[in-house]
Amino acid sequence: VVIALGTNDINNYCTDVSRGGRAGLANMWMKGVRDLVSAIPSRTPCTWISPLSYEQGTIAKACSALPDGVRGALAVLREAIGVRCRFIDSSQVCPLNLQFDQVGIHPIGRSSQILGDCVGREVRRSLPPIPQLDAALSGWGSWGGANRSDCAP
Repeated sequence: VVIALGTNDINNYCTDVSRGGRAGLANMWMKGVRDLVSAIPSRTPCTWISPLSYEQGTIAKACSALPDGVRGALAVLREAIGVRCRFIDSSQVCPLNLQFDQVGIHPIGRSSQILGDCVGREVRRSLPPIPQLDAALSGWGSWGGANRSDCAP
């Protein structure tokens, strides 16, 4: 199971915490994450792809009141996921100089291709060898337009 969720949870968490005195509501968002993870059968491999650590835009603004900003909120998300799923930090495998839409949430143009390519490569590294898949992917060179140098090592 590969899950790529959390952007809304991070935004809602930051918004609720920054309003003060609403930690109970903020915890509700993370409870939803824990509930989703616990619904995955125990023998099913699980990978969670985190949102980016936004430095600008709507989410960065919502998280600006937190001591560690978006990074702090991502730590809370990672804690909610626990050890049940492998956690891929998108910001560690993708460049931070991506171009975003006006809201500052969704990568646009080549940036969306680079994000998909870098995260896809990291997910693929976590899977056991699958000869047919590896053979198919080897001919693609770049999955979505990113060069190997576009992605973090």
